[in-house]
Amino acid sequence: MGFPNSKISILAVFLGLSILTLFPQELYHTAGVINVEVPVRVFDGDRFVDNLSINDFEVFEDGKPQKIVSLYLIRKTEVQKKEAAAAPKAEPAPKINFVPETSRNYLLIFELHDPMPKVDEALDYFFKEVFHKGDRVTVVSPKGTYKFKQETFDRVQSDEVARQLKKNLRKDILLGALDYKHIIQDIKDLENQDIDGDVKKQLILNDIRQLRDRLTVNDQGIRRLAQALKAQEGRKIIFLFYQKEEIVIPGSKYEPSDYEREARRPSEYNVKDIETIFADASLTVNFIFLTNSTTSTFDITDMQGSAEGRSLMDLSNSFYGAFREMSYASGGTTEASANALAAFKKTVRASENYYLLYYVPSQYKADGKFREIKVSVKGKNYRVSNRSGYIAN
Repeated sequence: MGFPNSKISILAVFLGLSILTLFPQELYHTAGVINVEVPVRVFDGDRFVDNLSINDFEVFEDGKPQKIVSLYLIRKTEVQKKEAAAAPKAEPAPKINFVPETSRNYLLIFELHDPMPKVDEALDYFFKEVFHKGDRVTVVSPKGTYKFKQETFDRVQSDEVARQLKKNLRKDILLGALDYKHIIQDIKDLENQDIDGDVKKQLILNDIRQLRDRLTVNDQGIRRLAQALKAQEGRKIIFLFYQKEEIVIPGSKYEPSDYEREARRPSEYNVKDIETIFADASLTVNFIFLTNSTTSTFDITDMQGSAEGRSLMDLSNSFYGAFREMSYASGGTTEASANALAAFKKTVRASENYYLLYYVPSQYKADGKFREIKVSVKGKNYRVSNRSGYIAN
């Protein structure tokens, strides 16, 4: 199996990846014509709608209707159907010679503080039911990165790869959580110590700042993440498992305390920037928010005083908003669940089947501006998911 090639957590994914430039969205040139590629997923409830034709779709760029020139239906890595726009009556029917790229490059990111049996089951499911020959897989844990290419599976059975990976992931999660849990324990110990109130308050505030500053979300980090992912080959499919972070802090649950104000994690990002960067990055982000709170490791009743003197602080808010926007902009899904396996299965089902639409922009101009894309199905109230645009370079 692959071996860790760096000590990396999701903080390093955001802030430490070194990529030279942000490549613009791949545009396909055919006989001097620009074709924009749009992966599209259409759902009736949770069911993928697989019986649509090219004439069922409408594409709008910056609110203006566009001409769709071809459509492909992709299931996993296979082209199940291809269709070209009808030619004028006096011309022969068009032939489709273009073969879209359907190879898959998976990135599974785990930002967890507690090993979970359902996460192990999700990995088993991935290697048994999702992974296909030719896929590339990268797994990012709180302490390492594991890369798998086809040569790995030529030497080792996929169930053995899963077994070793689960073992390493559990170890990495426990190691990565040590600092976090030490800070939580220190807050708990300080609350129970008989020391000067002002001194105690400052020490607890320092601990809370450490928790707050462990991870941040900002435009620079988000841009680097998109750059790193876009540089990979094939269809980039990201599954991000992020565990909810809650801490119990001193203070009333009814009135914000100094502790609560200090614990609020800054969100140094712009929603529109996230939309632009990830929509243009040729990837799909699926965000799985695990609602199993880390407060399970910290019992409020162990602290002096009553529960009325404590408040529950959620440190996940800024991350949740950023990751949800990444998912939306890239045409992916967001799931919130305490069951990692169930949420993973649902996002996998949503990501494996899709249409590829190609259209020729009616007024294309390489001006470096963001073009918003909206796709709909004529006369139907289906849920349609697609990347929200591209940069015209």
